[in-house]
Amino acid sequence: MATGNKTVRKNFSQTIKNVVTRKASNTVILKYLNNSRDYKMGQDQTIASDHIVIGRDSTCEVRFSDKYDTVSRIHASISKQGEDWELKNLSNSNPTLINGTPVKKSWYLSSGDVIQFSFEGPKIQFSVPSPAEKKSIPWSVVIKEQVIRPYKKYVVAASVFFALVISSLAYVIVKQGQTIDEQIADIEVIKAATKKQSQVSQAGLDSIREVYEKEIDREKKANRPIGDKISPYFNDIWYIYATGVEAEFEGETEYFDNINWSGTGFLLNDGRLVTAGHVIKPWLFGVSDDDTADAFLNLLDNGVGEVKVDFIAISPDGKKISFSTNDASISRSRNSKEFEIEGNVYELKEVEWEHDWAWIQTKYKGKLSASYTTSNKLDISNKLHILGYPYSLGVSENGMTPLYSSSDVSTKGLSNGMIQLTNRNFEQGNSGGPALFEENGELKVVGIVSSGIGSSLGYLVPISKVK
Repeated sequence: MATGNKTVRKNFSQTIKNVVTRKASNTVILKYLNNSRDYKMGQDQTIASDHIVIGRDSTCEVRFSDKYDTVSRIHASISKQGEDWELKNLSNSNPTLINGTPVKKSWYLSSGDVIQFSFEGPKIQFSVPSPAEKKSIPWSVVIKEQVIRPYKKYVVAASVFFALVISSLAYVIVKQGQTIDEQIADIEVIKAATKKQSQVSQAGLDSIREVYEKEIDREKKANRPIGDKISPYFNDIWYIYATGVEAEFEGETEYFDNINWSGTGFLLNDGRLVTAGHVIKPWLFGVSDDDTADAFLNLLDNGVGEVKVDFIAISPDGKKISFSTNDASISRSRNSKEFEIEGNVYELKEVEWEHDWAWIQTKYKGKLSASYTTSNKLDISNKLHILGYPYSLGVSENGMTPLYSSSDVSTKGLSNGMIQLTNRNFEQGNSGGPALFEENGELKVVGIVSSGIGSSLGYLVPISKVK
C-alpha cells in the first residue's frame, strides 16, 4: 500500500506541474468500454500525468469496483517513456491483455489499443490526443479529473480545521490546522485523518456531542451558571458555508458548485461578521511541502489566475448573508515561500497564522463586544468560553444552536502573536468562532478560533488583530 500511495503523490505532483506549465504532451484519453467505479461505459477520462496506475485500490487513477474480483488492487500501469507510452502488468495473479493478447511484462501502446484487465474483465481503449485535440482540452477538465479526483482523499489543508472538500477544482480542507501538516507525514495517516473529518459516523458525532454536554455539566457543578450568561449571544454565532468556486486560468473561467466547506463566524456590535482567514482563503495559510493542491490555488490567487469562493452565512434567528472572498477583509501580510514541483520552483505568498482573521461588514448588529486590550494580556489558567459548529453539529433542518466548550490559557500574554491554550476542547468546524472571557461579570470576545496541534494545544488569534 505504501508504494501505491507514493505513486499517487508523484502523479499528483506531476499533474499540477503539467497544469501550471501547460505540458499537454503528457495527456492521454481513456475510453471506458465497461463501467468503472467513477465512469460509465462509453465515457472518456482525460489524464494529464506521465504515470497512471490501474486497479481496485483507492490510490489508482483508473479504479474499478470490487465487483471485478479478477482485477487486482494494483493491476497495471501506463507510463510515459520518451515519446512512447508503456503498459506494464503489475499483478502476480491476473493478466493484462492488449487487443486480446496477454502481456508478459510490458507493451508499448498505440492509439486505439484496447486494454483488458484479466480474461472476461473490464476494458478501456487507450488513445493519445492529436495536437489539435490537446489544445481543445479545457484546463478545468484536467484539474477536475487529475487534481481532485485522484487526490482528494489525501490532501488535508488547514483546519478547523475544516474538512473542506471542494470537489472539482478544490480540495479537502482540514486546517485546524497545523495539526496534520506539522505532525503527520505518513500518507496513510493523512488518509485516515481525512476520512475521519469527512465521514464521521453517527456514533462519533454522538460521542463528540457528549463531550460538549459534559463540559456544560461541569460548569454547572462548579456553580458557574455560564449557560445563562452565554445563551443571549447564541444568535450572534453564525454558520458559514461555501456554495461555489469560480476559478480563472489562462483566460478560461470555470464555476464549480459541488462543494462542502464550512466554518463558524460571530457578529460583533459594530456590525462586522468576524471569522478565521483560513475559512475564507485556506490556501493562504500553511502550505506544506507536499500540498500541491493548496500551492496551485495559492498561485491562482497571487497572480497566476484568479479564484473566488461564494459563501452563505446564517444565524440561529434566521438572518442570512451572501458574500464572496472579494467582499471580505483579510490580512494583506504575505511571506514569500518557494515551492518546488518536480524540479520547477514557484513563489507562493502565505499569511502567518497570527493573522488568521477575516471579517465582512453587514447591515446587522450583534450583542457581542470585543475586549481588544485584554486579548493581548490574558494570564495562565484564565478560562475562555468557545462557541461554534464543530463538524457542523448544531445545524439542522429544525434550527441552529451553537455548541459550547471551554479552554484554559496556557501562557501569559501572547505566544508568537497568538493566544495559546491547553485543553482546547474545540474541533473541526469551530474555526472562526469566538473565544469569550468573563471580565467584570460580562462576557467579552478576546479571540478567534484558529488552529490546533495534537489533541490538547490550541491557538486563537487575539481580537485586537481586527480592531
